[in-house]
Amino acid sequence: MKRKLLIFVMLLTLSMPGVNLYAEALSATADGFGGEVKVTLEVEDGVLLNVSAEGAGETPGIGEVALQKLPEKMVEANSVEVDTLAGATITSKALLEAAGKALADANVKLKAVEKAEEGATAAIQEPIYTDVLVIGGGGAGIAAGSAAAEAGAKVILVEKLPFLGGCTAMSGGVFTRAAVDSDEEGSMDADALYRFLMDTAENKANESLVKTYVDNSIDTFNWVYDNMVGSTEDTSRYAMVPESIVSIRMNGGSAKFFEYMADYAKKVGVDIHLETEATNLIYKDDKVVGAVVKLPDGSTQEIYAEGGVVLATGGFASSKEMLAEYSTRGADKIDSYASAGVVGDGIRMAEAVDAQIFFNDDWDTCGSFSLAFTGYNTRQMHYMVLLNNQGQRFIDEANIQPAVYTAMRHEIAKGNEDFWYVTDDVIESDTQWLLDNAGAFQVNSLEELADVTGMPLENLQITFADYEANKGLAGDSFGKSAEYNKGITAPYTVVPTLPKRTTTIGGLVINDQAEVLDAQAQAIPGLYAAGEVANASFYYVTYTCGTAVGHAIIFGRIAGTQAAQNAGK
Repeated sequence: MKRKLLIFVMLLTLSMPGVNLYAEALSATADGFGGEVKVTLEVEDGVLLNVSAEGAGETPGIGEVALQKLPEKMVEANSVEVDTLAGATITSKALLEAAGKALADANVKLKAVEKAEEGATAAIQEPIYTDVLVIGGGGAGIAAGSAAAEAGAKVILVEKLPFLGGCTAMSGGVFTRAAVDSDEEGSMDADALYRFLMDTAENKANESLVKTYVDNSIDTFNWVYDNMVGSTEDTSRYAMVPESIVSIRMNGGSAKFFEYMADYAKKVGVDIHLETEATNLIYKDDKVVGAVVKLPDGSTQEIYAEGGVVLATGGFASSKEMLAEYSTRGADKIDSYASAGVVGDGIRMAEAVDAQIFFNDDWDTCGSFSLAFTGYNTRQMHYMVLLNNQGQRFIDEANIQPAVYTAMRHEIAKGNEDFWYVTDDVIESDTQWLLDNAGAFQVNSLEELADVTGMPLENLQITFADYEANKGLAGDSFGKSAEYNKGITAPYTVVPTLPKRTTTIGGLVINDQAEVLDAQAQAIPGLYAAGEVANASFYYVTYTCGTAVGHAIIFGRIAGTQAAQNAGK
């Protein structure tokens, strides 16, 4: 009886749709963006029946999209050699590597499958109409779309990548604002923050834009955390220099922070179109009235917006062509750590309607360095010694990351292209973490450090002797305070590090209403911009941590509100 029941169950199982007991399951792993990516293939007679991928450490909303979409492409093509997903390159490559390895390990080959002939798609779709069109789905775009929708406008948001997020989702998620009564005593209030930002910009930033940021920072911060996130309980104060700057970040990271923003935009009715690329603005009767977009199927469509268009396309950190065109000292030798989507689209589109473009002489100050992206405690770096390949210090290490990045770039322009952070067992009690996670190595002497790195021994001896001599003193030749100079002695733990560009400074010029100005400094009717695409007049020289996210959301909110009002909402 049991035998007959077992046979019946097997036959029933075989008859179920999608179930194949004879499919061969193959698995392999590869290193992704945040850890191991595992891919499992179900193969029968050279045909992929199913592909699944998992990677717990991949970025939510970015890498996880690749884990979902690439397996679908593989099954459709019956191949593990498909195109990577734009904006999620590292995760994509890990997935493709693991899939190829799974087949190779099992010595399995997939059958070549003839592509089905694609049906002709309409070259041009019928136009659509809305109140506000937002181009770009990062922090500035989501803020603009949400604000416009809150004001009662019908909003369409287009994003050319398969996911939202932009550089906001890849950033630290830090929002810098003026102090409130509940902040620690001595925190920068609105007046102090304004003076600090202007001083940082050598008083060359647009005073009106800086004041607009500061005056709106508290209210907009509350708008995000009260309406989108729900509370500020899961936040902490980010370590800044000076420490009186109030910069708040969500403990779960920028991806989690942005997820709340995106969910809110959908909740208030923003109509989001992914894989939809804006190619040019529609300019009629001396105003911007919409944009032409390329749809996922390759066809094009005109979107008309009664209230106007908000450009929230980011900068151009991932465009080698624009980096070369607007190059500054050493910029062409630094790799990007930015979204693949930031290639200057907004600047190019606005330039075609006579928008004013502005760059300062030394704009490339938005970045960090590879050690900071490992998850290491950034404050701990302030106590270390940072060297160029001449074995020399070149900046006070107790500085904000953009300042260190800029100093590294200037060193690169001089021909000093390698950098090392050096620490010891007094400065860093857990040097093993650096060895396991940051590519660090240990040496027992300056002689050994010179041998391993190629730095001149004589320079190392002078540098470390000078550093020791200033231990506990008010300040050395770079201005490093006694608090952060604990001295340094062998054995040394050495961490190679390189600068990484995160964003760019420069592009469209806007006023305090987020309106884009033309070459004669007049507002272009119907055209607004926010975030990195229009940040030059705000920073001018040096980026301050936390202000990129704040600037994007503050001016995005203003842009969306203005566009909604322009539509009569």
